[in-house]
Amino acid sequence: MLHAAENTNDKDLDIRSEEGFEKVYRMHSEKLCALAISMVGDISLAENIVHDVFLSIWNRRDHLVVEGPMEHYLTRAVKLAAMDSLRKKALHQKKLVRHFQNREVQSHCTEERLNFESLRQHVGLLVGKLPSKCREIFHLSREMGWTNRKIAATLLISERTVEAHLYKALKFLKKNLSEQP
Repeated sequence: MLHAAENTNDKDLDIRSEEGFEKVYRMHSEKLCALAISMVGDISLAENIVHDVFLSIWNRRDHLVVEGPMEHYLTRAVKLAAMDSLRKKALHQKKLVRHFQNREVQSHCTEERLNFESLRQHVGLLVGKLPSKCREIFHLSREMGWTNRKIAATLLISERTVEAHLYKALKFLKKNLSEQP
């Protein structure tokens, strides 16, 4: 049977009736709100927690059995609901932190991609300013991955000439890239 004692001198209240439920609410809601406020630190949230506890009791009134004083049951229910609320809030904050960390990483990746593309285009423009033979050797070496020996054999020049052209191209690129803002 669902009931609550108003105090040690009062008779049991049956909170299955609206009148009994309202009496229990009036007797305990203020104290329960103070308890919830002390746990969650937010008046509005504390009031919602207490309201939800009483709503749950009202919805389950025909099947709920409370052993012992109603005050103890209500206090425990509010404590558990407040802890659950704090746990959910902590999980939500963790999700927000992860979300913003992921956005920051994605932002850095996008920024790095844009920087890389800009640099690649700039290098392409600089390579285009190289003398034709130097540009051809640089392309075969750096973009095609050919060895100096293969380039020399294909272009019918010495390996020393290939090395000289690559040195000239790299020196030009280094000078002009370091001047880029």
